[in-house]
Amino acid sequence: MRVLIALALAGTGTQGGTAERTAPVAVEKTSVKSVDFTCGEPVRWAGEPLVLWHAWRDQEADALARVVAACRLPLKLTSNPFEGFPEKVSTALAHGRGPDLFIFAQDRMGQWLKAGDLATQRAAPRRFLPVAQQAFDHEGQSYGL
Repeated sequence: MRVLIALALAGTGTQGGTAERTAPVAVEKTSVKSVDFTCGEPVRWAGEPLVLWHAWRDQEADALARVVAACRLPLKLTSNPFEGFPEKVSTALAHGRGPDLFIFAQDRMGQWLKAGDLATQRAAPRRFLPVAQQAFDHEGQSYGL
């Protein structure tokens, strides 16, 4: 089972660090509550964990935390209420106090791009369905996965 989380990469996050990462390759099989999935290549990271905001609750939030722990991802998860979440992201990014990453649908991407709040990223499109990756592409650049 592949776990795909839609992430937008915030361009004005407050956390820092240097990531060295090559193309994701399945190297480790892990089980989270009897669901098998494959972690990508281990991430080599120098610095504080990246801050990831999400508005998931209950089983979704628990599954995310388990995947982050099982794959040893350098992420600090911050749960937010869904009500008002996109507005909180917009306000925080506009003031340079946003997260490094956040999980949200791509329907607000145009607004965040126009404000200059998203950073491009280098995805491995071959790992995802083209239609899924294209939802986060704009003018030849990818802003999420």
